Amino acid sequence: MSSLFRLYFVGINLLCVSLLVSSSRHHVIRKRTSTVSGELLKECPKETVPRAARDVPTYQFTFDNEVHQALNLHWVGTNSKTVLVLSTTTALTIFGRLHTPSSLWRSVDGGRHYNNITSEIGSDPITADTGVIRSPADPNMIVMVAALVLGKHQSHIYVTRNAGESWSRIDLPFRLVSLIPNSAKANVLLADSAVEGTGGKNGTLYMSVDYGKTWRLVMANVERFFWGPKPDTVFVSVASVGKNKANVLKLLRTDDLFNTYKVVNDELYRFVVEKNFLYASVYETETTRRLYVTRLDHPSMKFQLARLPETQTAGVFYVLDVTDGMSLIHVDTAGKGQGSIFISDSSSTYFTKALDNHVQLGKRSDFYKVLSMRGTFITSVTVPELPTLLGSLVASRISFDNGARWQKLAVDGCKGDAHKCSLHIHGLLSLKVGVIKQLPASDAGAPGLVVAHGNTGIAHSKAVDIYITLDGGYKWKKVLEGPHFYTIADQGKLLLAVPVTANHLADTIYFSENHGECWSKIQFSTTPWHFTGMEADPKALGLKVTLWGYTPKDGLWQTMEVDFSQVIDRECTPGDYDKWKPHSKGGKDGCLLGYKETIDVIKPDVWCAIPDETRNSKVDPCACTLEDLECDYGYVWNSKKTECIVDSSLPADFGLGMLCAPGQTTFNSSVGYRRIPGDKCIGGVADQLVKVTPASCKKHVTIIPNGGDVNANKKHATASIVVVVILALASVVALAYVFYKFILPKKIARYNYRYQALGARDNEEGTNSGLVIEEADDEGDVHLVNA
Repeated sequence: MSSLFRLYFVGINLLCVSLLVSSSRHHVIRKRTSTVSGELLKECPKETVPRAARDVPTYQFTFDNEVHQALNLHWVGTNSKTVLVLSTTTALTIFGRLHTPSSLWRSVDGGRHYNNITSEIGSDPITADTGVIRSPADPNMIVMVAALVLGKHQSHIYVTRNAGESWSRIDLPFRLVSLIPNSAKANVLLADSAVEGTGGKNGTLYMSVDYGKTWRLVMANVERFFWGPKPDTVFVSVASVGKNKANVLKLLRTDDLFNTYKVVNDELYRFVVEKNFLYASVYETETTRRLYVTRLDHPSMKFQLARLPETQTAGVFYVLDVTDGMSLIHVDTAGKGQGSIFISDSSSTYFTKALDNHVQLGKRSDFYKVLSMRGTFITSVTVPELPTLLGSLVASRISFDNGARWQKLAVDGCKGDAHKCSLHIHGLLSLKVGVIKQLPASDAGAPGLVVAHGNTGIAHSKAVDIYITLDGGYKWKKVLEGPHFYTIADQGKLLLAVPVTANHLADTIYFSENHGECWSKIQFSTTPWHFTGMEADPKALGLKVTLWGYTPKDGLWQTMEVDFSQVIDRECTPGDYDKWKPHSKGGKDGCLLGYKETIDVIKPDVWCAIPDETRNSKVDPCACTLEDLECDYGYVWNSKKTECIVDSSLPADFGLGMLCAPGQTTFNSSVGYRRIPGDKCIGGVADQLVKVTPASCKKHVTIIPNGGDVNANKKHATASIVVVVILALASVVALAYVFYKFILPKKIARYNYRYQALGARDNEEGTNSGLVIEEADDEGDVHLVNA
């Protein structure tokens, strides 16, 4: 069987891939237990805390008769005051997922009080993670999708145009699989319908232009669809009738909402769209497929062959991020859950290797885009120099230049052994196995601030503490011991945390108004809760935080609002701000990606209310240095990272490295360097190093190494793209899942990564034994998709 290349878009830091796309900001809170504890690192002396801060008011609300398994919070409307809470219970049975009737609650005061509006949706079960879809064009318009009941063949939805104040039921003339609203036209919806007997592979596409009231069948035999960059543009792949090759599709494009359409390609295998790029796997022969990329904002939409500088023998691509026209792609090089990150040029066509040994377990990865610092990513790699008999150790790396270069994370003020000073940030992989309860937190409204679980040592361990950075990741400091729930408020000025306790009960919240230098306590309840999570106002702007949990005795859900806005007696003035330059540490002068910023941030010792989300900032251009450049296609950095040299892994006749596509007669030849996409530097070394000259393809290599097949070592190399879509579980799938999950978990486990085990908390060097991270239940699904 031929090896399939698959391309997955990794939703950064999403817990699952949704059938239905929701653009609303929401938070899922489930009833869970915990077995670890957290402690306050340093308590603020009472005399140093403003008097008012010690009298923060709290407001408790109990959801009467609400004992569902999970609550799903959705901020809706045009302000931060309207909140919808959907309560759900889902059980896995031999017949598939069983959804019990849901409850719906609504608040118009930011979550302090709720009204039960379940009557608006009758006794229908609503799917927990995918059933609430807010229009990106109008946040007052929301669609709720009722879970399909066994035996029924048509779906129904509920819609509102006034942020949930009133709802209308709409019965659909089809069985709904996915629904995606238009990003600019609120009344326009696209819905994919499953055709029975096809296993969900061939569907029909419906469109509504009146927000679901009426539907028009616009396309049959649909494999997948994506909205384009313009409101009336849609890309659709459909079965190609009459083709000899199996699974061949046509790629269609409409620019007028299906009044007319044209064929873009009739030799398609798979495609996906991310921002302004379309990635397509196109047949070249009956047995070979290649990966092509095209810019959707280009008038001709010309496909370009995606060129990697080395032959890949694995079968999975994951697009991690697309920024400034540049793609970061993970390529699984051995089918063992690890591979390399490649970074493209601004056309997303030519790729160079940026990081080896990157860990990617199916859909899951620790890859994290820092929202509070431009150009910054954190991820995990294996440590090949520290192998163990039971698996590989995992360590953290950080990049400050859109993924071009990666380095270790440093603990502020740490001296001595390099291992003790190396920090490892825990992400989605640790969340999956229960080591942490929350992913890293950052927000564009809180420049430079990141809060995360981490540990020092040679690799990830289970003994985690809370670390923060105020400079976007250059230096980190420990602010709390043990795992916690945490959130960011007041544009980063206010940090809040609740410890994950051994008995999973909590009655106290910690807060810090000086970036974790010390912490104060607020007892929010005289009776401890089963604490499940907390959430601040959207965008980390406000001063209100809502705590969630349920009572140990009767299991009723409760909320507690902690309102700091009532204890701050003045707004911030210009004298309360400091000037901060991002990327001014680590030997940098503030220049990154060609310019330096100066941003106003609140002084650590100031207690005031930030008036709005507007910050004064100043931008200055920088002269180009090597930090602004990366190696061009076919080149790699030398061992000292001071010069780009020809990649020795390429064939001897590789020429200048810029290879030609079929039919191409000339190409732009470089001297080995290119600007990092999005870099805005001027002059400097770029004048000498970033040069291209036209050259004839006849004088250089005119074919891709190994004939262009990225899987050339296989007899029948193929390249294909797959975007994972989780379909509703039928009874056969459910039985297979139960067998796979509970009967054969150890036999099917594919990846054997381990945590560094610490005998005691002060033994920071650790040992090479610990918890095995097994991903059998997820990886089996991923590797079986379309195999």
